[in-house]
Formats: sequence, structure tokens, C-alpha cells
Amino acid sequence: MHAWADISHKLSYKKKEHVPELFQRNLFQLSALFEIADDRFDMLRAERENYRNSMINNGLFNLDQELNLDSLQAFLDFHFPDRVKQTHGTIDLLDELMKYNISLEDLNESYNKVKKLIPKFEMEIFLEDNIERDVNEDEHRWYQSGIIRHILELTNDHYWEDRCEEFKDVPNSQIELIQAQRERVKKNNS
Repeated sequence: MHAWADISHKLSYKKKEHVPELFQRNLFQLSALFEIADDRFDMLRAERENYRNSMINNGLFNLDQELNLDSLQAFLDFHFPDRVKQTHGTIDLLDELMKYNISLEDLNESYNKVKKLIPKFEMEIFLEDNIERDVNEDEHRWYQSGIIRHILELTNDHYWEDRCEEFKDVPNSQIELIQAQRERVKKNNS
């Protein structure tokens, strides 16, 4: 029905009875194709959800997955379910991970190095950003992709060096704060 409505609307036919017999067969065929495609999209969506769910076994995330948009989103949802997710942010993050050849296993290792420190580091960053106004802890949190970027800034030297070059508009105090956090992570993991 949706397909018929879309097709007929584009051709300005409000009812099936308005369509010349000459075109009816073609319109019905197109409608059937769209209905099949719609069903396939629904199946693909369900398969995608099953694929994401299959990455979690007995409360553990299976790191033996290829890095792709779905495995990355599943990783983010597993470790940061209470964080805001943004599809475009995850896509950009995936491109960055691929650029630096960072696997899910590498990402997990970096996360484990800093997971206990992240809440404190996050508050420090947002306090630094908001010195002149009140900071509401619930409102000042990284999105899923943002927290991963900060984890990489803290644990991956090559990533950090490249990010520093991108931080042209970031105050020096912010960069110094992240550098101090990097030092604390190194001390904590030695």
C-alpha cells in the first residue's frame, strides 16, 4: 500500500481508478517490487540487530570481529550504553580508527587502561571548558564517539600527535590538561 501511494503520488494519481489501463500493469509491478524491497530492508534490519547482538556472549564482548560500522556501534553500546550515540559521529570515528589501523582489540585495550580514570578526566575537561558557569555533571558528558576519541588521545601517541595539530582553536590550557592526564595514565599503567 505504501509503495502504491508513493508511486501514484509521484504521477499525480490519487486513486487506482484514475490510472489509465495502459499504465496499470507497470504501476502494479513497480508497487510489487517496492513491497519486496521494503520486506528485504526489514529483514536486513533484523539481521543487522542479530549480528550486533551476536558479538556479546556471556556478558563479554567478542573482540574477534572485523572492524566495521556495526561492530563499532555494538562495542560502543556494550561499553557506553548510557551515552548519547550519534550515527555520523560513529561513522567519523570508524574512519579515524581505520586510518590509524586500530582494531576492536586495540580499542578495548586502550579502554581498559583508562576506564577507572575516565569519569574524573571527563569532569576535569568539562570544568576546564566551563570555568565561569556551573557544571551539571549529567549534561557535560562525551557522546559515545567523543569518549573513544579521548581514550585514544590518552593512550595512542600517534593519534594524540595528530589531534594536537587539529587543535588550533583549543586553548593551550586544555591541551596541557590532556597532556597531564596522559602522564597520569602512563604512571597508572606502569
